[in-house]
Amino acid sequence: MPRKKSTQITQKPNKFEQQLAVTLANIRDEEKMMAFLHSFLSNNELSQLGTRLAIHTQLEAGKSYEQIQKILGVSSATISTASQQQKSPAMQMALQLLNLDTWARETAEKIRRYVPFL
Repeated sequence: MPRKKSTQITQKPNKFEQQLAVTLANIRDEEKMMAFLHSFLSNNELSQLGTRLAIHTQLEAGKSYEQIQKILGVSSATISTASQQQKSPAMQMALQLLNLDTWARETAEKIRRYVPFL
């Protein structure tokens, strides 16, 4: 059966998944988010999550599998899985949000250089 083309998940989340989503959505401070992640994830889990995000970022930037393997030290199978995930509308939405966040941070930094009192 083909996957549902939507930004919504196809399986209804249980109450704990819903609670996690609400909690994450409400954390708006980077320091608080890092504290939360470190308290709930092992160092290995957090590292894997960061690596997965980095793979998606590198794919979005047009890097080849070989370049990504060299930069991140991951297998081509891992990159291939990430590449397949990028086809889902939910992942495309997440990547757009990440790109928007990157743009906003870079723009804010440029503004701070010209208007140092901000």
